[in-house]
Amino acid sequence: MALVIADRVRETTSVVGTGTATLLGAVTGYQTFSVIGNANTTYYCIAGQGNSEWEVGLGTYASSGTTLARTTVLASSNAGALVNFSAGTKDVFVTYPSEKSVNLDAAGLLTAPAGLGTGIPTFLATPSSANLAAAVTDETGSGALVFGTAPTLDTAVITATGSTAALRITNTGTGNSLLVEDSANPDSTPFVVDNAGNVGVGTTAPYTKIEVVGGAISIGTGGTASNLGIEILPTQDAIPAAQTRGYIATGNSTIGVAGDLLIAPRTNTTASIRFITGSVPSERMRLDASGNLGLAVTPSAWGTNRSVLEVGKPSVTSVTSSFSSGSALDLTYNGYFDGTNWKYKGSYFATKYSSDVGQHQWSIAPSGTAGAAITFTQAMTLDASGNLGVGTTSPGSKLDVKGTLRLSGSSSGYVGLAPAAAAGSTTYTLPSADGSSGQVLSTNGTGTLSWASGASIANDTTTATFEYPLFAAATSGTPTTLYTSNAKYLYKPSTGELQAPTVNSTNGIIVNSQIMTTSQTIAAGTSGFTVGPFSIASGAVLTIQSGARHVII
Repeated sequence: MALVIADRVRETTSVVGTGTATLLGAVTGYQTFSVIGNANTTYYCIAGQGNSEWEVGLGTYASSGTTLARTTVLASSNAGALVNFSAGTKDVFVTYPSEKSVNLDAAGLLTAPAGLGTGIPTFLATPSSANLAAAVTDETGSGALVFGTAPTLDTAVITATGSTAALRITNTGTGNSLLVEDSANPDSTPFVVDNAGNVGVGTTAPYTKIEVVGGAISIGTGGTASNLGIEILPTQDAIPAAQTRGYIATGNSTIGVAGDLLIAPRTNTTASIRFITGSVPSERMRLDASGNLGLAVTPSAWGTNRSVLEVGKPSVTSVTSSFSSGSALDLTYNGYFDGTNWKYKGSYFATKYSSDVGQHQWSIAPSGTAGAAITFTQAMTLDASGNLGVGTTSPGSKLDVKGTLRLSGSSSGYVGLAPAAAAGSTTYTLPSADGSSGQVLSTNGTGTLSWASGASIANDTTTATFEYPLFAAATSGTPTTLYTSNAKYLYKPSTGELQAPTVNSTNGIIVNSQIMTTSQTIAAGTSGFTVGPFSIASGAVLTIQSGARHVII
């Protein structure tokens, strides 16, 4: 739309009221408004024939219907406002309003329209830096070019074709360098550039180089919500329920607490957050919509009842804790440390793995209440020497089990080994190889075990007595003969024969036609008997004390 002024353009109209004037055709000897061109503007005057109604302004011509819209009124018989025309024919023609005219005065200087400033004609007649400085004034008369004290502009266009700045503003004062308002002055949410170069949108006092108050910063590919790639929002409450773009926001009552930083992809999809690094940008980490984290790998489609850290890069996977004096690595289930105590996260059992002071420690705790203190029991320890303790925190050997060691059968049952409650400190050393069939382990008294034949027992004349016979004459199977330690008594299982060479002074038994070669005494309160012939050798005496008996069969 352009402003067009043409000569000898005059038509009539019968417009009534304040609406658009319909043009009724050219007056004889004049042109129609068609020379202005469709949708262009021109300065017009409408004057009533035979009355005092008139109006001068800026109008917009339309070839369809041949009308002239009374766009802006500059002067009128109605005190400068739209005239409510009465019925009757009016003349309408192109004019040159006096307040828009520019002309030379009697001195040959340009006469500026009202509000243009008195320095402009002088500068145009005699261009100089001094005259330019006088021509450039603010609305108070001392600083910037103005058109009136409060000009109204439909469109302002600055076109530059050189290599320097199209618009340069130098501010050495304390006020803003640029202020753009969208409402009456003062606007509490304008666009400003202050004297320090800070840009504020929605604020008159930006705190940082760019500060946006009361709205979001959007980065996208188009002007619609669905085309926005990401938004930076002041609070999470400002996010629509059906979020169609990613966002960065601060937390509040909806998610987190005030001051939290929230980073999210589009919430109405299964989008994830990805972390890219490297000179050749590559994905290094991904947090998917289910809350599973993949490190150097895309998280698999895990079940919804799991929270997963999945690590890629096969062959070597490392999880480490940076070293500092007194530091440790803890992996816990249903537990957290509040700075003083371990506490239950939820009302359930708790477990903890720790790597501390050169040890690996596995601890357990019974079911507890959320928020209550946890008392962990260190169930297993692998110390810095490579000793593994089960039920003990100070293992003394490669495997140290406090309590019963149980070996379960492959299908059922078990074999258990248990020490005494107050066990002695003994270490048994096993033989280097297996023994022969029927052999048993025997100790040397200092913990060294060896294989020995279990059925062969040597005679021991220093401790055995007649009453305590020992096996002999066999190393396996059923022994054929039972001897005492001095071989004085014998029993043959195959025949049932029992032999005794002499009377036993304790029980008085003499059997099987034996000859008593030495003196014997059957003590009081005991009985003796003889089976078969019984002889007493010369010089031997059999004494039967009072209260004793001797029976010969």
